[in-house]
Amino acid sequence: MADPAGMEEALEKAFDLGRTLVREIEGGTAHPEQETIHRRMRERFGRVIGAKKDEWTHEYDHWKRMGWL
Repeated sequence: MADPAGMEEALEKAFDLGRTLVREIEGGTAHPEQETIHRRMRERFGRVIGAKKDEWTHEYDHWKRMGWL
């Protein structure tokens, strides 16, 4: 807040990043370099959700519907 111009610049960058994100989601942009980490995270969370399926019924049902379990 000491530099109001810096805050305006940061907000502008944040909005630009948000617009880029929306375009990429809407356009189905793929990022193959991220696939390995995404797969590993799904596997990890899948194990946790599977272990907690009696407590996390909504999450468990959602993951089953998505085919991740």
